[in-house]
Amino acid sequence: MNIEISIIETLLVSLLILFAGYYLNSKIAFLKDNNIPEPVVGGIAFSIIAAILHVYFA
Repeated sequence: MNIEISIIETLLVSLLILFAGYYLNSKIAFLKDNNIPEPVVGGIAFSIIAAILHVYFA
């Protein structure tokens, strides 16, 4: 299965992941106290969600 997305859609998804990282960092004290960068938090959250979706739907 191939999914083709444009540059605009890629930008929107990356911004969504970044803002999710900002949100998670503001809500989880452990991440803020240990200075975990927001892009890393968002990327890890996205990776976990993508892996779960791949296992159940691929």
